[in-house]
Amino acid sequence: MKRIYRQPTPLGRHDLERARAERDVPVICEAAIALALTEPDRHWMERQLVELMRDADGSVRSIAALAVGHLARVHGQIDLELVMPVLQDLVEDSEACGNAANALDDISTFVHYGNADDGIMRVVDATDVGDEYADLG
Repeated sequence: MKRIYRQPTPLGRHDLERARAERDVPVICEAAIALALTEPDRHWMERQLVELMRDADGSVRSIAALAVGHLARVHGQIDLELVMPVLQDLVEDSEACGNAANALDDISTFVHYGNADDGIMRVVDATDVGDEYADLG
């Protein structure tokens, strides 16, 4: 299957909330991607995506995992304690495993903690969910 990139429709929080209330799966998925790329409140978006990664619908879980990767790339940060356990679970989910693995790769590539000016920049190894991340999120 050939994947084609298309610019997400500009959707806001209210669109996601309405789509979730109405169980409009295509709009939930579209809003999750759009908001991951544009929502300035990373913490709010992380909470939304964690809920969506636990959704009963496999396409919602999968797109939410993909959106976590986008969020990590855009912000260069992610709450590891919040998102990593759910992403790790999705690696075993036949409907979401591909996008969960991609999100883990994005986190590993784009999430850095520390201060680059101090020369202490640390790249996060997203495959390790150990206690060393407890104070990094």
